[in-house]
Amino acid sequence: MDERLRHLERATRTGDPEATTRLHEALRRSGQPAPTPPLEERVRLSLFDTFSTRLREDIVEAARATAEEGARFSEEVNLDPAWCPVELQVNSQRLCDLAGGDFGPHLPAHAVYLPTRHLLGAPYAWPGGWSPLDEDGKTALLFCGCGDAGCGRLLATVKVTADTVTWADLEERPKPRPLGDLAFVFRRRDYEAALRDPPPDRVRRST
Repeated sequence: MDERLRHLERATRTGDPEATTRLHEALRRSGQPAPTPPLEERVRLSLFDTFSTRLREDIVEAARATAEEGARFSEEVNLDPAWCPVELQVNSQRLCDLAGGDFGPHLPAHAVYLPTRHLLGAPYAWPGGWSPLDEDGKTALLFCGCGDAGCGRLLATVKVTADTVTWADLEERPKPRPLGDLAFVFRRRDYEAALRDPPPDRVRRST
């Protein structure tokens, strides 16, 4: 650790919140692990994680081709729930990698992009009437690779304030698996920007 980082580390021990923020950012830029304060402290110090969504257009195209083929045989074909082209990323890493386990990396677009408020902790009924919101109000962030929520799902308590979105109390169900102190805090305006539907010139909507 160079002298500048040592100086910032010493300053954080005095309770200087600005020094804590600068140390966290400097360590992240240098690729070194940054200390992880409690969630409430991270909110107070504005130590935000970055949230992004990655649209897998190849999956969209494959689903569309399948739907068009199926439409020749059934007027009621609806593969929308099976379209899982959106990858969630935190701090430029896939959420499924951060969480470990056997989670699939993708969610359906209708469960991610606004006006859907699923990832803002609001109740949301997926096509067919099924809701991935657990009875205790936790929100499903990922599902196991087979796509069956009964096999496994990653849940979090999603809390939204005027300025922040936090994911806390992350856990795997139905088989409990400890996830340590895994928790994230995002700046709300940046988080919601990542939830905006891709523009029509990138993804043609099927009818």
